[in-house]
Amino acid sequence: MALSRSRIFYLNRYLRRGAFSLWKKKILIEIKWGKPLTFVVTAEGDAQKFSTIEQASYWLQNKWPISDDARHRALDQLDAAMHRLATVGSARRAFILAAKTAGFVPETLVA
Repeated sequence: MALSRSRIFYLNRYLRRGAFSLWKKKILIEIKWGKPLTFVVTAEGDAQKFSTIEQASYWLQNKWPISDDARHRALDQLDAAMHRLATVGSARRAFILAAKTAGFVPETLVA
């Protein structure tokens, strides 16, 4: 079935408006949160740099060593910041607190 020029025009117009969001190519935008945070995450001294909210959220969900209140608060704050319901600064502070309670040490404090 061939589409006429007018049908293609209107289809493109609807795609740009989001009417057919399943057809649209999804673009992910990472939210930077200022100066990256670097923590020593293993006993061997391996460090991990966190420079975006999405990266911090991934670690909290998949690689975090403990599940405590600080972790859950950090996940909530990061999610709220991703949806523009909280500030990036509050998400960053919650993540730092969760990292401290998990036993992660800032790389700058390791000699």
